[in-house]
Amino acid sequence: MDDSILSKEKTDLSEYLEKYKEPLKQKVNEILKQTKDNLKSRKNNDDNSNSSSTERLPIVIKKREDKEKNQVLKFRPKSALIQPNTNRISLRTKFIERALFYQGIPYKQKYLKVDDPLYHSTLFLDCCGLVRQCVNDLSSEFGFRLGRWNQAYQFDTLPYSTDFSKIQPGDLIFYEAIHYKNNGWKDQPHNMVHVEIYLGDYDKKDRSITDKSKKSERTIAAREKKGVVQIFDSYQFTSENYYNIKYFYKPIDIWLIGIHKSFCLEHRWFDNLYQKSSRKKRNLTTLR
Repeated sequence: MDDSILSKEKTDLSEYLEKYKEPLKQKVNEILKQTKDNLKSRKNNDDNSNSSSTERLPIVIKKREDKEKNQVLKFRPKSALIQPNTNRISLRTKFIERALFYQGIPYKQKYLKVDDPLYHSTLFLDCCGLVRQCVNDLSSEFGFRLGRWNQAYQFDTLPYSTDFSKIQPGDLIFYEAIHYKNNGWKDQPHNMVHVEIYLGDYDKKDRSITDKSKKSERTIAAREKKGVVQIFDSYQFTSENYYNIKYFYKPIDIWLIGIHKSFCLEHRWFDNLYQKSSRKKRNLTTLR
């Protein structure tokens, strides 16, 4: 290639670069500036969004609490709202009296012989059946009815546990245990096998609940398959059906103010008394 031509091309290229150097540089700077501004704007939007969500959070929580409060008030008896302390004591006493009323009621018919006088009883109550019957008899005062399920379901509707030293007459004692193999009993949620109503030093003569220094272990319950509802001197006993017993002492105060719902996230319960559903359906949902 001719040196003159090569020299001319180099000169033209240098002039081209010199001509467009500043515009290109300026354009690159504009693009960088725009990109930087976009990133900054996006960050500000994210901060504002987080701040807005944080500001809305208490409002959402408050609305949820108000909704739950309204649901509670819907099922809470009016007497509990007017005189809560007096009503709780009175309703607790009535609950105990109903349990005492059912003394002598047999456990279940299928465990009795036809020639047994108790076989022809019009009512049968097992351990959870006694609790359910007493609450449902007083449903107008409790503000709800207990569902058809057993002691595991009742356990899930009472969220608070206490020590035996703090338990009051009318509170419930739940039994978690392991069934002996091949005894015909089905495993229960939480391994909850039994429930009894604590009587303690309840004095039936003056229909009052007394508080004595010596803690009584008396309960009323239906224990054995062929037994009846009766008073026991102690809630502790050796069972032929299960072992490794662990006791849960559950106050019924939350029932006494009309709150009836499942507090268990592991096991869901469905109340057919408030929601229409076929009894054949076994998909259990939260009780509300």
